[in-house]
Amino acid sequence: MSDPSLSRIPPRDHVKRRIRMLRQDKNLPSAP
Repeated sequence: MSDPSLSRIPPRDHVKRRIRMLRQDKNLPSAP
């Protein structure tokens, strides 16, 4: 988590991005 690109992103945006990625991961396997 020491990436410069991640440190630039505010905590709120980072959390939203993480949740979005988690949702995609959950939707991918469920899709045919």
